[in-house]
Amino acid sequence: MANHKTMADIADHGAKNIARAQAAREDRRLANKAIHAAGGAQTAVWDEVATGATVVSIAQGLGLSLSTFNRWLSFLPERQAQYQVARQKAAQMLAEQTIQIADEATLENLQAARLRIDGRVKLAERYAPRGFGADPFGADVEKTTLEDLQLRAEKRS
Repeated sequence: MANHKTMADIADHGAKNIARAQAAREDRRLANKAIHAAGGAQTAVWDEVATGATVVSIAQGLGLSLSTFNRWLSFLPERQAQYQVARQKAAQMLAEQTIQIADEATLENLQAARLRIDGRVKLAERYAPRGFGADPFGADVEKTTLEDLQLRAEKRS
């Protein structure tokens, strides 16, 4: 069945789409303005991410809502790629911190040191699963060849 709409429904729908697009543009404009006011370049944002700052703390520091910052972040694919590189650097930094924490641990603060190390390891795994975590789901499947599968099937029978 055809969906019959009145001209008013069509106009309302178009107006809502225009308002949404204008709001998204305004969000990006506010984010760009805040980032440039805080130091000028996007590289400052990536540097903060690489040193372990959270997206929440960066957004708050810029005076932006988290949703505005996330929309700015995801608007361009290059930004997402730069963000991922910064997260990998943060994972490396977190992993290096675990060594320092372990070296400085004493019997009195052993439990606290373990908690600090575990938290950093989990974050490093989350930020860079290929470098610090288990293989991503299905990674071993890519390495399996047809011959391997045939050999396995022959061994089972």
